[in-house]
Amino acid sequence: MAHRVNSYSFGEIVIDGKTYHHDVIIFKEKILDWWRAESHSVSVNDADKIIQLKPKIIIFGLGESGCMVIPQETQEYLKRQKINFISLRTGEAYQKYNELAEEDAAAALHLTC
Repeated sequence: MAHRVNSYSFGEIVIDGKTYHHDVIIFKEKILDWWRAESHSVSVNDADKIIQLKPKIIIFGLGESGCMVIPQETQEYLKRQKINFISLRTGEAYQKYNELAEEDAAAALHLTC
């Protein structure tokens, strides 16, 4: 059974009743810390770590204000790997993840900015 995000506010997310204060990747029964090479950019290597989980879709939470970016190089890499992705502000991204979690969606959520 997939995890569910209960709530999100700047710098804090609650998943299945447990509070986290750092960026996370959620997929099926896993919740992983999400550290990127550059804090506000998703590199190909950062994306590859998520792809290795084998999701059908990745939902990127770009932060409260949407300051994190997915560079064109990373977007093209995801497309070559045949990975669908959505990028939204984190408040919208977690809700989309909750809708799609049972469909093998992964969420990569930046909690600040």
